[in-house]
Amino acid sequence: MTTPTTALFAEIDRYFLAPEALKRAALLGRVGADAGGWFKAELAYLLDTLLKAGRIKAWRANAPFTEDSRQRCDFRIELAEAGPLWLEVKSLADPARSGPLADSAVFAKGGGFTDDIVKLLRVPDGDRAVLLFVYPRPHAAQWSELMLSLTRRIAPIDFTETSVLADYPPDLYICKLSVSEGF
Repeated sequence: MTTPTTALFAEIDRYFLAPEALKRAALLGRVGADAGGWFKAELAYLLDTLLKAGRIKAWRANAPFTEDSRQRCDFRIELAEAGPLWLEVKSLADPARSGPLADSAVFAKGGGFTDDIVKLLRVPDGDRAVLLFVYPRPHAAQWSELMLSLTRRIAPIDFTETSVLADYPPDLYICKLSVSEGF
């Protein structure tokens, strides 16, 4: 069954896995750029396109958890026939592949996205997810080890990887982590 969130994630995959976008991801992977801003800008462009086409109801970047809150989320997306989706976005690069991704600087602090998973538990309503743009796509054993390590580190907080590594091309893995209560 396709939910509004899975339909949105399919749109994100289609957009970022298009040949031109993959060329940019491959280049970013070779030069080792921190491309978080690029991925967020491209995602904002996609969301605006989906809004104009009537595929989503609304979206907001850098959205406060509540109107009087100082805590913010990268994106709050109003999906058709569903509540909001709170989405944090991270990019993770391993240009040299000189060692295990888990040993790289990117993962020195839990991949830079552990705090985002915890932060999402504070949103007042809706679905919560972290979108990780990993370039190039990591090796399966390496990724599995990283996800198991993360699960142990942040227990009892629960998250589910809803994407499948093998379904993505060598230049880019778009990992979707659905975050749920774990306490």
